[in-house]
Amino acid sequence: MKLLDGISPRAAVQLALLGDYSRLTPGCAHPRFHGYLFYPHLGRDGIVTVDTNTPPRYIITLLAAAPADHREAGMDASIESILREAKTIAIVGLSPKADRPSYEVAHYLQQQGYRIIPVNPTADRVLGERSYPDLKSVPEKVDVVDIFRRAEDVPPIVEDAVQIGAKAVWMQEGIVNEAAADWARETGLEVVMDRCMLKEHRRLLPQ
Repeated sequence: MKLLDGISPRAAVQLALLGDYSRLTPGCAHPRFHGYLFYPHLGRDGIVTVDTNTPPRYIITLLAAAPADHREAGMDASIESILREAKTIAIVGLSPKADRPSYEVAHYLQQQGYRIIPVNPTADRVLGERSYPDLKSVPEKVDVVDIFRRAEDVPPIVEDAVQIGAKAVWMQEGIVNEAAADWARETGLEVVMDRCMLKEHRRLLPQ
């Protein structure tokens, strides 16, 4: 498969799961697909394990033919992988007020062992952590950028996420910006949109 420059295998798979095949051009196999799991296979176990000899064209065909519940399972696998692999989460718009949803989510994630970095220019510290005015001011590596801002404010945040080398952007429940999500995927980031990280963690990684 010939991918757009810089797009990651899982970002490409997310495009396929969302039904957007226009950016995925069949061609030679892509070795970086090795080891990822997909759930559109109609076989007995419902799982396709992709290796370096599996033509991505075949994967996309399976995805296109998959029932909606299998596509949802594939997205669940992508989200679970993000949650398992992430260590540091920068939360843009994290409020210092304990009654706000952003604080509740951040507090929960902190209790689960994630390193939380508040990004809020109006706060000095949140949950015992120093708050930064923007993502580019964060001096350490960030795995996931979790966004608690209005949809129209998302594009520059995604741009900053790309610049700092984040692996994924996560727009919280109620936040949808398709253009920003498309651009993030094109640059190689994984994207979760209109989902609550707290709820997804409890659902996919129950204690």
